[in-house]
Amino acid sequence: PVLEFGDVQSGLIVRVGVSSAAASRIALNDKAEVRINGAGEPKIGKVARVAAKSDAATGVYDVEIAFPGGGQLRSGQVADVAIAPSRITAGAPLIHAPALALIDARADQGFVYVVDTADVAHRRAVQTAGLEGDQVVILSGLKEGERIIGAGAAYVRDGQKVAPVATVTP
Repeated sequence: PVLEFGDVQSGLIVRVGVSSAAASRIALNDKAEVRINGAGEPKIGKVARVAAKSDAATGVYDVEIAFPGGGQLRSGQVADVAIAPSRITAGAPLIHAPALALIDARADQGFVYVVDTADVAHRRAVQTAGLEGDQVVILSGLKEGERIIGAGAAYVRDGQKVAPVATVTP
């Protein structure tokens, strides 16, 4: 064939909206069970994409689940999805930091400046899971209770002595 429309035999994508807390726990290739009413047995798929930013209108993050074969399934059908998250165990505290603290951000990675006990700023890589209001959700690279530069981070250099005005802990 020169062109195919709606090829359901090579696999389908189910798109589901999740909260920021759930999105921060979900990683690519996490296992997911997809149940579609009237479609028989549940389908097993994997997370193919997690949106880096929430939808402005709904506040949810889109997660795409890919699974093989479609059979008689069609676009627009409603599904129940259960995702087995691998990143963080349920109930683990999420670290939130001011969005202004994140610099050089790309997709789910960026940098923050951590301030040590001698008030020296150290640039540190972090992994993020999107935004929640004016806060960024930090998955790794930062520990609870560490001091960070929340405003003006773009004007700081690694190893620079800083004079904190207020203490901000994620």
